[in-house]
Amino acid sequence: MGHESLPDATWTSTSGPSRRPRARLFGWIAAAAVAGVLATLPYEQSITLSAESVLLPWPALLVASLVHLALVLLCASIGMRLGPTLGLGAPDLIAWVERQPHAGSKLGRAIRRGLLWGAAAGIVTTMLGAAAEAILPLPEELHAASWSPWHGLLGAFGAGINEELIFRLGVMTLFARLLSLLVRRLPPPPALIWTANALAALGFGFAHLPILEVLTEVNHLTVGLVLAGNGLVGLLFGWLYWRSGLVAAMAAHFATDLVLKALVPLLLPL
Repeated sequence: MGHESLPDATWTSTSGPSRRPRARLFGWIAAAAVAGVLATLPYEQSITLSAESVLLPWPALLVASLVHLALVLLCASIGMRLGPTLGLGAPDLIAWVERQPHAGSKLGRAIRRGLLWGAAAGIVTTMLGAAAEAILPLPEELHAASWSPWHGLLGAFGAGINEELIFRLGVMTLFARLLSLLVRRLPPPPALIWTANALAALGFGFAHLPILEVLTEVNHLTVGLVLAGNGLVGLLFGWLYWRSGLVAAMAAHFATDLVLKALVPLLLPL
């Protein structure tokens, strides 16, 4: 599938976007992050209930949500600050905020591209997961947890926003900047961007390990499956972030999780 080069003069300059558009963009990102945190809560609670784990009391849940939101906003700030010199960031969003010509149509193309890639990744991941369950000696507890498709939809929405703000806009951009300083090259070559992408994807995989303690037995096999599955889709999201912008990565993440968390439970109820 073809792609267009998104970074324009606004984002490839060393100064980045002007202060006012940057502030407006951060306001939109902050609002989306809050919505993402709120949307994720019912999904996380349903996983905990279905696995018969102890629910966090609401004060502790509120504190955890605020910490999560702070992390998301910190990573978004890092990416917005460092991205312009690297050809990364959110050029599609800043163009839309500034109401540049054809910004809406470009944003629509990025969303459609992300949705197509993400849906394909979700289908492939589902098929590979079914094959793993049929072939590998997985713990029975892996099949025990269930949640409603509605909660899965909310979880997909929240993860698509906040996990991309953390791992692509924040972590991948930070790694790309550190590596570019190490080799003293700007803009960074493709090999360096792929290295940053791989490091962010690895972190993305490790971030999904705690759910194993809720759903199933933690062993080398289940850890390997979580790291491999999330790492591969993380590479896809990072590639889309690099080549098509942050919105495309968000759309792809949402579509992948929509298949895994909503469509599969809806069509193949346990």
